[in-house]
Amino acid sequence: MKISSERRPSISLQLNCSVGYVFVHDIDYPRNVLIRRQLEAVGARVDVFSLERMKATNPYAPAYLRWLRLNLARYDVVVLAEFQVRYAGALKLALLGTKTIVVVDGFVGRHETVVGDWGLVARRSLRSLMYKAVDFVSILSADIFLIDTRVRANRVSRTLAAMIRRPQIFSLPVGLPAWAAGPHNSVLANRAGNQDKREDFLNILYYGNYIPLHGLETVLYALKEVTSVEWRLVLIGDGDLRAGMEDLVRRLGIGAACTFINPVPQEDLADWIAEADVVLGVFGRSRKASEVIANKVWQGLGSGRVVVTRRSEALDELSFVPQPQLFQVGDGVDEIAGAIEHIAGREVPVFPETWELLEKYVHEEFQAFMVKVGERLVR
Repeated sequence: MKISSERRPSISLQLNCSVGYVFVHDIDYPRNVLIRRQLEAVGARVDVFSLERMKATNPYAPAYLRWLRLNLARYDVVVLAEFQVRYAGALKLALLGTKTIVVVDGFVGRHETVVGDWGLVARRSLRSLMYKAVDFVSILSADIFLIDTRVRANRVSRTLAAMIRRPQIFSLPVGLPAWAAGPHNSVLANRAGNQDKREDFLNILYYGNYIPLHGLETVLYALKEVTSVEWRLVLIGDGDLRAGMEDLVRRLGIGAACTFINPVPQEDLADWIAEADVVLGVFGRSRKASEVIANKVWQGLGSGRVVVTRRSEALDELSFVPQPQLFQVGDGVDEIAGAIEHIAGREVPVFPETWELLEKYVHEEFQAFMVKVGERLVR
């Protein structure tokens, strides 16, 4: 399978500006890859500063603030990468008095992750308040604040309603990496033309880093209850909770139907998705789980597969997706089990055109963002 790296959006707007993309933890992470490519597509010159290069024990130390100003003030726009909201305040301080536009990607907040998803800190503790403060400062430090769904953008806007000085807030969808778009996947194309050759069992795929947001434990309990149809579950990835999930599979007695695989390259992941009948989304019970459209949901849909995921108001954004492809359920065992049995009871179709609908939507959302950046540059 060949993956095209030349796919670019056709945006007529041109931004002849320089962009510093800073504190990037993973240059191949889909979120920053998509934003960088969209910026480059409209003529921006993007320089990437890795987290390893910029990481600081105390980002507010005077010497470090001077270093930030020296290295970043020459850019028209500075974008703070996902996962790094703790650096937003320092970034804004360092660039005070310059013309540089500060864009903060609030895709992953500290409080929602550490407290909401992982439950590592008590909600009413001092540390919980500190994480909330970090997230709030990251919003106020931005000239433009990015988030990933309209539901979350609206919530941030309500939070800032009483503030005199507040950033412009944009919802930029997660979107598709090139490898998840249907036309680049030969396995998907082959399956679309040979739907009568389906296996005797429902092939279910989970992939990810075993975080609470995914709610995998609930899915395993649900699959234990699915006895009227044959199914197989492939689990690809690694993470802190993997050992616990392997143990749960053994205790539930479903080990023969579950296969655990270590992380694979993206090119191989594309083929695993295309071979599946069903791709699992997220089933966690946190507020974030009810407000996001996860990477795996976008990728499963773009690859033409049926996706089962937790019901969410955020998914209203994707109302144009064929409804048999996007199967929304509650976060309970019975409803998830019922969904699997329902899907397995009929021929599971392939949806090779969905990627075009998703690409069109992402293009329109990003174009609105680029126009706003252009307006700020003119001012």
